[in-house]
Amino acid sequence: MTAPKPPEPAGAGTLAAMPTYEYRCRACGDTFELRRSMADSDAPASCPAGHDDTTRLLSVFASVGSATASGP
Repeated sequence: MTAPKPPEPAGAGTLAAMPTYEYRCRACGDTFELRRSMADSDAPASCPAGHDDTTRLLSVFASVGSATASGP
């Protein structure tokens, strides 16, 4: 017989990571970020000043680090 599972915290398993996309406004030159789903990444985005003429920028993510192995 297996023990019952403890209840999950509220909202557990329902949070999806939302990518952050970077945009630039062609009207005022402001660069801003929006968190939105991948399906909405190419949808129109207004800048914080309210302009609609924006373009999504190519963002590059790099993770650099070093790992050391400890001896036995």
